[in-house]
Amino acid sequence: MKCRVLTGFIDKNTGKPHEHGSLYECEKARFVEINRQGNYLAVIEEKTAEKATQKPTKAK
Repeated sequence: MKCRVLTGFIDKNTGKPHEHGSLYECEKARFVEINRQGNYLAVIEEKTAEKATQKPTKAK
């Protein structure tokens, strides 16, 4: 499972997130570790599908 991560913070007055826009992807376990610092917001969790560009293991 991958997470798309966006740096930002939660506005304490409104409770809404303010995003800085540095979007990147990381594994969910890594995101949980990063998010403990409180400076990141998870945007999307997505299951990674097999890449279509990968060659099949059986090439007969």
